[in-house]
Amino acid sequence: MVLVLVPRKKDGSIGKNNAPSSRMMRENLWLLESQLGSNSTNQKEQQHLGRTEFVLKSFERLKKRRRTDEHFETGRKKVAKLIPLPKIKTVRPVLCKIFAKGLMSGSSFESEKEASKLKQRVVELRNELWSSYVKAVSENIIDTIPKPGDYTDASTFDFMSYIQFTALNEQLPSSQASSHELKIAQSILALLDFHESHFSSPKEVVSSLLQSMVSRGYAAKFRVLDRDDRPNTLRCDLALPANLWSSAALRRTKAACSNDFHILATRCALHKFGLDIIDLDSRFSSDGKLAFFFSLQPLVAVD
Repeated sequence: MVLVLVPRKKDGSIGKNNAPSSRMMRENLWLLESQLGSNSTNQKEQQHLGRTEFVLKSFERLKKRRRTDEHFETGRKKVAKLIPLPKIKTVRPVLCKIFAKGLMSGSSFESEKEASKLKQRVVELRNELWSSYVKAVSENIIDTIPKPGDYTDASTFDFMSYIQFTALNEQLPSSQASSHELKIAQSILALLDFHESHFSSPKEVVSSLLQSMVSRGYAAKFRVLDRDDRPNTLRCDLALPANLWSSAALRRTKAACSNDFHILATRCALHKFGLDIIDLDSRFSSDGKLAFFFSLQPLVAVD
């Protein structure tokens, strides 16, 4: 749709030289009639106001109608509708309260102004999507019903993590996504008081890290395996992770900054061990399991 902006004089009137051409007016009137409908009321209003005023007023009316019709229009960006939730047959573990809150606060901005703006946006998204999410959980998951504000509940944490990272990606320039993910990863290692220097192999580093996360309720269980078909490659499995749905939902929206806390922390820990992750791949199963695969190579120092 083409919107013609018509400059006005200080008194609010439209100057003769600023008026759009008759061709442009006809095109815009045709667009308006096709969306608003051409009826006797619109025709009378057009005769009374004149073409230019009619176009401007009708565009405002059309914008209001769109805000009403599009339930998921947030005023900033469209939020993806809730994707189907996996059918979990077992209740997910209870999250450690300090760890759960640490994951959420570590994902925020350091600037007080940006953090306040993010918080406000999270509240808007929560009010908009909460009832739909609760209904979806009750219909599709044999899990706990989400409880507002209870981050120890996995289904609540899943939802709150999704809307926080949705809001975060709206504000965060894509060029800053990697540095922000690094900040999140470092905060996770600090929460776990994790030190990679105690281990002799990358498999031990990853196993110990995931064990620390699982012991705090991040997932029900885990395993780390060497892949026989590919050297220097590990496969990690997590059962019923707390971010199972939100991680998949953010991937579907192609979010630049993800809430794959397990991957962010693993990458950061291995960096400190002198290794880098390449050829990363994640897969989700319908029964609530998540697997991620990656190869390892020596970390290249950047001057």
